[in-house]
Amino acid sequence: MLRLWLGHLATPETLRTLVERHLARTRDALAEVRGALRRAEQDPEWAFPRVAPAWSERQHLAEPALAEAMLADLARMAASGPADGA
Repeated sequence: MLRLWLGHLATPETLRTLVERHLARTRDALAEVRGALRRAEQDPEWAFPRVAPAWSERQHLAEPALAEAMLADLARMAASGPADGA
């Protein structure tokens, strides 16, 4: 987020790449969390410990929508005209 806040120091392409990489990392993390949930669901003793990865799954499910919205914001900014950037 800090890199985007300082976006005027970067090119629009660089900013899009940063958000796209974040989106890919988020999707990878979601896959890992879901794997942990599947493993935890196989053990009844993990009823309470499952709460943490369930929360993490919800967090990771929300993140792609936020990143996609950021990409849409960047696209609107690019369409509105040239911006300063390095």
